[in-house]
Amino acid sequence: MQTIEDILNAARRLSEDEQRQLVQALQGQRREEPIEGQRREAMSRWVGSAGRFHSDFIDVSTQKYKHLADVYADER
Repeated sequence: MQTIEDILNAARRLSEDEQRQLVQALQGQRREEPIEGQRREAMSRWVGSAGRFHSDFIDVSTQKYKHLADVYADER
């Protein structure tokens, strides 16, 4: 069985990040970003890219059924 001194010496050899994770785990305060925050961030990046891509069509909304037909057409 390891003594407390052995455990502390082993902990001192860990990197700073590993020491921080160890302390958080021992304190029961493991901080992970909630999934909702990740979703908002992803949506923000996605919306931020709106209007940045090229289209060969001048007005996609008025010709949407033609474009949908092209997309869903079976090319076999």
